[in-house]
Amino acid sequence: MNEPFVIKLDELEFKFQLYYSEFDGAKGHWEKGSDGKSSWIDFVFYSGAEKEIDLIKMNLAVSGFIFELNSTDLKQEFKKADVSEKDGILKIEWNGLKLETPVKPQAPKNNFI
Repeated sequence: MNEPFVIKLDELEFKFQLYYSEFDGAKGHWEKGSDGKSSWIDFVFYSGAEKEIDLIKMNLAVSGFIFELNSTDLKQEFKKADVSEKDGILKIEWNGLKLETPVKPQAPKNNFI
């Protein structure tokens, strides 16, 4: 699990924690960049020649992160996520919020009414 990190911009703090990352064997990594006008951060699983990726054929493809935005004068400790995985379901709890998601990509369903 990646450690939380903070980006400060003027009077704002952008706090991130990647709590889970797996993409069919690739763990991924953060990349940052800028062009003089804008700055960005990306989380990259694959970089290279264009190729087709079939999520349904993957056994494990899930990623999640926490993002918190505060003013720099608000001194608040960043709480790490509580993460567990059982029977193919990833369970995340953070700051009173809960999320459950399968770790294996699922086929899309027709949910039109």
